[in-house]
Amino acid sequence: MNKLPWVDPKKCIACGACVSLAPKTFELDEKDLDATAIAKTKPGDKEEDINLAIQACPTAAIKMK
Repeated sequence: MNKLPWVDPKKCIACGACVSLAPKTFELDEKDLDATAIAKTKPGDKEEDINLAIQACPTAAIKMK
């Protein structure tokens, strides 16, 4: 995997779909008042699971960069 997943915080609604499908790659950041999902710096899930998480995002907030 050459590209890494990236979550657009302006689009993310923190539904948790990505976290449930690829928990070693995504996590919820609840530090701010507006919780968002973030991609960890080193993905730990299979590429297939990461792609499922990207497809499951209801706001299309996750991209590969």
